Amino acid sequence: MISKHNASLDNTWVAMTEREADKFNQFRYSIPESVNEIVRSNGFRKLSADIAVPESGFSAMMNFYTDTLKAGSVEHVIFGHIGECHLHVNLLPRNEKELKISEEICLAFVKKGVLLGGTVSAEHGIGKTRHKYLEEMYGRRGILEMARIKKAIDPNCILGLDNIFPKEILGLV
Repeated sequence: MISKHNASLDNTWVAMTEREADKFNQFRYSIPESVNEIVRSNGFRKLSADIAVPESGFSAMMNFYTDTLKAGSVEHVIFGHIGECHLHVNLLPRNEKELKISEEICLAFVKKGVLLGGTVSAEHGIGKTRHKYLEEMYGRRGILEMARIKKAIDPNCILGLDNIFPKEILGLV
């Protein structure tokens, strides 16, 4: 995958031994810890993209990430699962202006990912923060139909309330 997309093998870290794998895993797990430290010090929540695209769209998505982030000038980190065409882009705003820019950037990522045939949430789910992203993928009509099915199965809407479907869609507000 790396060489197929013309990435530099000289700048790629691959674990070939058990010791290298341990070192790699330590590094990998330190990334979210470091991100959380930055979030605490900034005093603003992070915004993150959890988009996966088909392999045919990975280069376009990666280029879109880097170009958009460069133009947005918000502190960020990109890591994830390159072999699955699924990267985590974490934006780390430091003020209200950067938070607004980060929200716009994440929505642009979602729209590009959907345009490339991808999914708006590859691993971490929709939860409470990605409702609008799901609508980008399935449209309002699709969301309303899914909410109708949820209410048929869970008429009191007690299971995972406000996860996937906002309360408004479920008619609870």
